[in-house]
Amino acid sequence: MTKSSNAESTRERIKNAARILFDQGGVDSLTMRAIAREADIGTMTTYRHFPNRDAVLAYLIAFGFKIFGGYYERIMESADLAHRPWACMQSYLEFSMEFPRYYQLMFIHEQPLESLPLEREDRDHIEDALGFFLTQLAASRGHETPTEKDEVDALHIWALGHGLVSLHLASR
Repeated sequence: MTKSSNAESTRERIKNAARILFDQGGVDSLTMRAIAREADIGTMTTYRHFPNRDAVLAYLIAFGFKIFGGYYERIMESADLAHRPWACMQSYLEFSMEFPRYYQLMFIHEQPLESLPLEREDRDHIEDALGFFLTQLAASRGHETPTEKDEVDALHIWALGHGLVSLHLASR
């Protein structure tokens, strides 16, 4: 095994460990020491691949958006243009119920996305996922590019969906 592939293997072990801990205990379970223990490596090795906990959170947020993006991909395969906005909201709700910890990390966590060390590719992926609903709403109305009204309506619809999910997740 080459040094590069060994490093990638270690990085993957760290990612897997972070996902396992996050799935089991949420954000509070994510310490660099716990991740190292789960990955069966030394704590300092973890820091060579992820300089701090924020880098691990950034990875998990990007991973969550990749999962979320898969829900939107299904829409393109199954929903006709007129029903895509509704299908987007259904997907948003389904994702939040199936992956509540990722949903909370992505959309509710107190740390702003801008403050996390996200890679450019991950930022692009997040922007694409968040812009998908707006694009589909505009397209369903016959607009090639979103209008200001499309943007306002998309924000209102998303805020309603987000509020409902947040109330549900908080058992309200």
